[in-house]
Amino acid sequence: MSKKNPAATPTYEFVVEWGDCDPADIVYYPNYYRWFDNASHRLIVAAGYFLDVVRDEHLALGFPLVNAEASFSAPARVGDHLQIHSQVIAAGRKSFTIEHEVMRAETVLVVGREIRIMGKRNANGILEAMILPEKLKQAFGVE
Repeated sequence: MSKKNPAATPTYEFVVEWGDCDPADIVYYPNYYRWFDNASHRLIVAAGYFLDVVRDEHLALGFPLVNAEASFSAPARVGDHLQIHSQVIAAGRKSFTIEHEVMRAETVLVVGREIRIMGKRNANGILEAMILPEKLKQAFGVE
């Protein structure tokens, strides 16, 4: 992970539950994407962009996902204590990229990336990207 703003990088911690795993007794891969989503929303809130503020002050729907990917290095199992370290690694005019590292102690299990927008509905009701507020980029340390 690259240099980051520590105030805007919460760590999402949890224990793997039985229902998170597949018949091979390892975490079923879609759960990582669910956890990435949780970690992203925690990161956005840590930057001061609560959903009600985003909707009321920016007239946005939120921060929809437009792309996601992951690389898997090692499995996680029931009872494992995991941490997801997340940070915004890039921001453009209308999108930003979040990188997630899923760790068990010092071992990196999965690295994921998401591209998100700040979305609104246009006059035709179609979702479109808004220009990102400079304050949001500053909160993420990617001005």
